[in-house]
Amino acid sequence: GEGFNVNIPWPHGGVGDREYLAAFEQVVMPIARSFNPELVLVSAGFDAARGDPLGGCDVTPYGYAMMTNMLRGLAGGRVVVALEGGYNLRSISL
Repeated sequence: GEGFNVNIPWPHGGVGDREYLAAFEQVVMPIARSFNPELVLVSAGFDAARGDPLGGCDVTPYGYAMMTNMLRGLAGGRVVVALEGGYNLRSISL
């Protein structure tokens, strides 16, 4: 909804774990903590995954695991992750 979206632009393609984790720690998690959710729902697209032909980013399974682990610190660990998409079956199946 209007006023509740946060976009994090990248200055170039090819960003990976380091950039995503920094944005997650510095932008996403402070906002999420201030919201104090009772449940976290994640629509997990994997366009940023290493090897995805459309995303042009380089997030590894480790990077996704770290972001997911940070989310577990919210809502008493009540996190639901639903696979939305991704175009590299090897990346999303690891």
